[in-house]
Amino acid sequence: MKLPFRRLAGLFKKKKKKARAKGEFSTANVGMRVLMIGVGQMGARTAVALDKSGYTVAGVCDLSERQLAAIGKALPGATLYRDLRAVDVAGFDVVVVSTLAHTHRGLLEQLVAAGCRRIVCEKPIADTLGDIAAIRALSQRRDVQIGVHHPRSWSPDYRAVRDLAASGDLGTLRSITAYGKATGFGNIGSHYLDLAMVLAGGRPIAVSATMSRQLRASRGGGGATDPNGSAVFRMDNGVTFVLDTQTETSRGGLAGVWSLQLENGQIEIWEGAGLWFATDYRTGLRTQHRFSVDVNGVVTGPGARRLFDAMICDLLAERDTGSLARACDAVEAIVAAHYSSRDHGAPVA
Repeated sequence: MKLPFRRLAGLFKKKKKKARAKGEFSTANVGMRVLMIGVGQMGARTAVALDKSGYTVAGVCDLSERQLAAIGKALPGATLYRDLRAVDVAGFDVVVVSTLAHTHRGLLEQLVAAGCRRIVCEKPIADTLGDIAAIRALSQRRDVQIGVHHPRSWSPDYRAVRDLAASGDLGTLRSITAYGKATGFGNIGSHYLDLAMVLAGGRPIAVSATMSRQLRASRGGGGATDPNGSAVFRMDNGVTFVLDTQTETSRGGLAGVWSLQLENGQIEIWEGAGLWFATDYRTGLRTQHRFSVDVNGVVTGPGARRLFDAMICDLLAERDTGSLARACDAVEAIVAAHYSSRDHGAPVA
């Protein structure tokens, strides 16, 4: 039987895959007005992700006309600004700062002075000890809520790991080891130090470190460097945290792998696979757990958008999650690690 040409062509035509509804996410804060400051690569992704989640990105501020024009096409309903002084920041429910670290202090102080009370700031929160001291002063104000974008802190799966480690079922937590991507000790280290503090329930008080080269300028500050390295941090509760950010060149697949060593067992996290395991040395029992929320995908994936939304919900509810304090502690520890490396690994408190 001879088939008509159109029917024959239809047999070989690729069928479009239906969009998968599984894992999609919409916020309960639908329509909440957001001001986005900074729409470079990360900021633009964040703005689009918030819009996709149901927030109203009503305003965007950036110094670059090119970047404003690009985001204007993606978010045609947003008002575009080149000068933050022209923006009534108090008219927005939440302000998101996604600029380089050396600008954060000035922007946060300007926003608070203008009446903004709920702010999400990209990490690292700062890149100098002087800026950290000034930002800590802002955190003392009870009428201001500042959250730092360390999404793993809001992950229910990492919180389950934290709770198991703190329960005593596997004994006392002794040490944590983490392997990060080779994208700069300051860049990835701020994420990992924040999570290590959450998991250990302590803060770093001393470090011994070795960097691949000396830090010459703040990251992103024009000809800046953010070398990779490895460090051993001692927490105030006796837990040791080992961080290696050279894994892409030396260990490859280890990037994103965590190990928590306890007296009577071990907890392993394989972030790339979305799995974590708990082993009891006394019984030999090993349990496997799958992540309920995927933390990968920067801010664009449904899981990452869910965690960003959880951070905003905490700000709106005025819940003190310790996010800003940990972010400040992380930067101080990173600066100390560079001092240690300069002194050939000598411990720095």
